[in-house]
Amino acid sequence: MPVIFLLLAVFYLLGNIYVFIRGGQALASQSVGVKVLLSVIYWSCALAMIAGVLFRNAKLPVAVMHTIHEVGTGWLVFTLYMVFFLLFFDLLRVFNIVFKYSAYLAFFLTLCLLSFGYYNYTHPKKKVINMTLGKPVDNNQHPLKVVAFSDMHLGNGTNKAMLKHYVEMINAEKPDLILIGGDLIDNSTTPLYQ
Repeated sequence: MPVIFLLLAVFYLLGNIYVFIRGGQALASQSVGVKVLLSVIYWSCALAMIAGVLFRNAKLPVAVMHTIHEVGTGWLVFTLYMVFFLLFFDLLRVFNIVFKYSAYLAFFLTLCLLSFGYYNYTHPKKKVINMTLGKPVDNNQHPLKVVAFSDMHLGNGTNKAMLKHYVEMINAEKPDLILIGGDLIDNSTTPLYQ
């Protein structure tokens, strides 16, 4: 395993430990049963990212792998935002600016950002940009139509049905040229063959 992936895994686990500790502090008044239940849910979600990477080519049911992928990648972003917000609030404490419910506020802000991001991911936007070229493209008089897209994430993130929808969106534009900007495959294409 390359060193960079090992470092990313270590930082991911450290981030989760930090969020877990700060969350535990916020939930100090809760009963032991609630704390245990939330701990099990928390670490199940946190380890889903690692499970998604380790089992990416496993021949598990598509629904299972899709769920692991959604939870794992969602949790990766959740951890990133929570760490940023919690560090921000901890930094404010250095300057004697204290928010009594900083962990709850960080959680709320993170959920808002995740919801916004997920909505945009599931509702791709089309943007038309008209460009004038200094050279003639062809003897035809019609303008050249180019469709560019990126971040398709085929695999557990974008399944066959979503891919079909995207292909229909692209074909509806009747492009002369299609450009793929990157992130076409996400981890594994195994789900697309099942």
